[in-house]
Amino acid sequence: MLAAGGNKTLRKLPPRLFNSPWRSGARRLMTLAYRLGQHERSSGNQKSTALTEELLGVLLALEEKVFPSPLSREALRARLGDRKGLVILVAWHGDTPCGYKVGFEDSPEVFYSWVGGVAPQYRRLGIARKLLDEQHRVVKSMGFAYVRTSTKNKYREMLLLNIKAGFDVVGVQKKLKEAEQSILLEKAL
Repeated sequence: MLAAGGNKTLRKLPPRLFNSPWRSGARRLMTLAYRLGQHERSSGNQKSTALTEELLGVLLALEEKVFPSPLSREALRARLGDRKGLVILVAWHGDTPCGYKVGFEDSPEVFYSWVGGVAPQYRRLGIARKLLDEQHRVVKSMGFAYVRTSTKNKYREMLLLNIKAGFDVVGVQKKLKEAEQSILLEKAL
């Protein structure tokens, strides 16, 4: 696993989580983790790193595989460009990105897990759960006490994954431009 910090360099991290075989043991998946905007709790300072075009391209390719109406490059850049505590995890099968999880600081104590998914041909292998667990491990080490997320009823697998991972439903939200309500979930770390 590799991580990019505030100085835009990649450093080797122990591959303990994503180097192990999954299910049948025949398939090994590695994860490249980009941690942008390292969160420094003690001083209250926030380092920020620009979202690279390469990383944006990986996220865009995954968006197109995962969602019927993917976000555009501009929408991703606008939403993630200057976020504090930005954490982006990407699961890889060889040289192919197959899943991702993106989130950022919502408040000093709350991390918002914004978007993620797994390409259809890689589903039901435990990738989403591994990404979720790794995200929670990383953000807990950054000093966050809670993780919030939202999903829609049509994404039942994601809703069930969140509930199985210890999230509680804390509310629903209806946006004017959307036909469906969002289900709001929260988990103490």
